Amino acid sequence: MSVDYLLTQDVSLCKIPAISRKRVLQEISRTLATDEISEDQLFDDLMARERLGSTGIGEGVAIPHCRANVERMQICLVTTEAPVDYEAEDDQLVDIFVTLIVPTDEHEIHLSALAQFSRALAPAESRAALRACSTSNELFECMRTLLRQT
Repeated sequence: MSVDYLLTQDVSLCKIPAISRKRVLQEISRTLATDEISEDQLFDDLMARERLGSTGIGEGVAIPHCRANVERMQICLVTTEAPVDYEAEDDQLVDIFVTLIVPTDEHEIHLSALAQFSRALAPAESRAALRACSTSNELFECMRTLLRQT
């Protein structure tokens, strides 16, 4: 099952001016908050997951994720103006973030989404293409293309 249909332009944020992991996660939480789940709850859930270990997977990429009381998975794609310290496993700064908010009882789609985004972001050319985007619409279209190629 492809997850590209869950990614929309309104949750694709290009070159936000965040200067820390906390600020990035706050912006993501603000973007994904709904009547179902508040900004504060999302932020708390994402930070709780980060305390278990950084979701920075390397090469300037992080895939913050958490389980929450939501009806369907939510995705947010973010790039930052400048890379931020995210305590990634390779000690590199991070500037590409794909956030997954997963319903508490969904296991298969969670793993599938993690795998799809990991594959899409693995090639250096893919990361370079995302970094070259200058608008949120370009970022959105670029990621959808990358997901469809995997």
